[in-house]
Amino acid sequence: MTLKEDWGAHAGAGGGAEDAAGDGKLNLSWTKYFPACSTQPWQLEGALNTLFEDGYDARHLFPVENRTVVTDPRKGAINNKWMPVLERYGLPFIPLMEVEWIRYEFKSPRLKLNEIFPDGIEIPKMYVTAWGRLFEGY
Repeated sequence: MTLKEDWGAHAGAGGGAEDAAGDGKLNLSWTKYFPACSTQPWQLEGALNTLFEDGYDARHLFPVENRTVVTDPRKGAINNKWMPVLERYGLPFIPLMEVEWIRYEFKSPRLKLNEIFPDGIEIPKMYVTAWGRLFEGY
């Protein structure tokens, strides 16, 4: 089985692309490139290729990464060779520390989240505005 076929088999298990949206949480362990530490460009390529072949729309995919004490997401995206892959698929790179965050209150009971976070949670505003229908009822 090729990497592309493997990604396709895993992605297909999740259902169809109709009206789907999602963020692609990239993994940046270090700003500098170290093999086997962060999302590899060929892994990103395989995932995106499968998503697009399955009919996902670039307007509904959000490749994101957060800052940690040892990472700079913008430099890491360049050093880990993500940018050429994202550009090839017409996708932006979105550092989460650069987006607006809002408090989100759950609209229905959750198993434990309502107890742990009685005032809601903070999430990127783009999740609500871009995924509005996905959040209905949550």
